[in-house]
Amino acid sequence: GGCGANAAHPNWACLEARFVCKGAKDEYDFSCVDSIYSALLVANAGGTVTYEQGSNVSTGSPVRLQAAADAVAAADATVLVMGDVWADEQEGRDRTNISLSSPQLELFAAVRKAAAAKPVIVVLVHGGCLDLTPLASASAIMDAFIPGQFGAAAVAKALFGDTNSF
Repeated sequence: GGCGANAAHPNWACLEARFVCKGAKDEYDFSCVDSIYSALLVANAGGTVTYEQGSNVSTGSPVRLQAAADAVAAADATVLVMGDVWADEQEGRDRTNISLSSPQLELFAAVRKAAAAKPVIVVLVHGGCLDLTPLASASAIMDAFIPGQFGAAAVAKALFGDTNSF
């Protein structure tokens, strides 16, 4: 299963890295950029990939925490996509905090609990430093940074063992 506010939206897949598929200079269209969720669907052809948003990236409370926990409990493994919004990761914007947002941390705790002993792989999509201490119980952490136009496919290929840069 896959969940997290960053998983299904192409804007988050490339962290709004200013890639323009078409449109005017200040108009951003991400319709040609795959999301991590869509790349997982391709990589797991013939298998089942379930998506639940679970939480917003930076504001509010987890929106579908129970639905995410239920999806995780039914899955063999979970890919949880977390990170920051591009508005917090650009020139002229200094952060005073390197923690993941409260909604995302609540989602991680719920996912970890629902997964029991099953793997929870966290994929981080961000541009700056993050405190990973609250994620210590993750089975694995993949740092995708700002993955760009083909980043979703690269993340999926690495998760499924189709590529290894080490």
